[in-house]
Amino acid sequence: MAKLIYCMKIYLFRSLFKVRASELSGLRQFNLFLIKIYLKKWYTSQCPILAPVNDLELLKDLIQYKSINPTVSKAAYDTFSRHLWYLSDSLAGLSLFDSRISNEERKKMTNSLRKDGTEIPPKRIIVDKDTIDVNEISDFITENSKQIFITNGISLNFLHKDPSLWEENEEFIKSRYRIGQLKVVNDVAERGVSLIQNFNSVLTKQEEQKQYLLQVVEYHRREKYSFKKSVNLN
Repeated sequence: MAKLIYCMKIYLFRSLFKVRASELSGLRQFNLFLIKIYLKKWYTSQCPILAPVNDLELLKDLIQYKSINPTVSKAAYDTFSRHLWYLSDSLAGLSLFDSRISNEERKKMTNSLRKDGTEIPPKRIIVDKDTIDVNEISDFITENSKQIFITNGISLNFLHKDPSLWEENEEFIKSRYRIGQLKVVNDVAERGVSLIQNFNSVLTKQEEQKQYLLQVVEYHRREKYSFKKSVNLN
C-alpha cells in the first residue's frame, strides 16, 4: 500500500517537479485503476464473509474497465481469474452472511443448496467471461456449500426461516460471528511468505530442520502474542 500512496502523491504534486509526459500518463492510468477498482476491494479483502461477492463484483468491474483501458482490463482480469477460490461451491456459501445481499438473492442461495455439487473439486474455478455480467452469487452455490459450516460446527437451522428474519435470528448472528473469525487465503499466505523470508537459512540449511524451525516460530508467535513479562510467565 505504501507504493500506491507514493504514486498518488507524485501525481497530486506533479507540478512541483519535472515529470516526463510518458511517466505522467502511466501514473494517471495507474491511479485511475487504483481509485476505480483496487481500493474498495483492498479495504475489505480480509473479511471472509464479503470475499465471494467481492470476487464476483471485481470480475464484473474488470470487464467494464475495458471502456477506460482495454489493456489493463484484460491483464487484470486474466490474472485475477486464476485466483477465484471464494467462488468455488465449497466457499461461496460464506456469502450467506453478507448483509449486502438482498433477501430475494438469499432465497435463491437457499434453493441452490439443494443442487448437486462436484465430488472432486476442480483445481481452478473457471468463469465464463461472456456470461459473468448476468451471474449472481447464487449461481455458485451447491450442496457442497454446506460443508464449510459443518466442518466448523456451525448451525444452519436459520436456513429454515425466511431470509427477512435472519438478521434478528440468534443462531444466524452467532454463526456470522464465527465465520467472520476465519482467515482469508491471502492473509495466511502472506504471513507464511513473510515467515520464510525472515527465517530462511538463518539457523540451518537442512530442509527438515528448517521446516521444524518454522513450525516452532509460528507456534511461539501464536502462544506468546506479547513480549510483556506478565504474558510470558503464564
